[in-house]
Amino acid sequence: MLSRARDWNASQKPAETKEFLTDCVRPYLGARATEGLVAAAAPDGHDLLSSVEPVLAIFLGKRAAGRLVTRVFDRTLVRR
Repeated sequence: MLSRARDWNASQKPAETKEFLTDCVRPYLGARATEGLVAAAAPDGHDLLSSVEPVLAIFLGKRAAGRLVTRVFDRTLVRR
């Protein structure tokens, strides 16, 4: 299982993943706020969802923000 996880991780394209994540959250935060959060995130975007969730929680509430982040994560990493 660890070997498969490593193979999967090696096959990922960080720039494409970050762009997809950005596109998924932009409708909820708007272009300006999204770009600010993306600029502050790591270059590969690995911390983007964890930095976006608290901001989403302000507008949507904690449960809705958590569900949205889970959905985005699933669409980005699991189903691609």
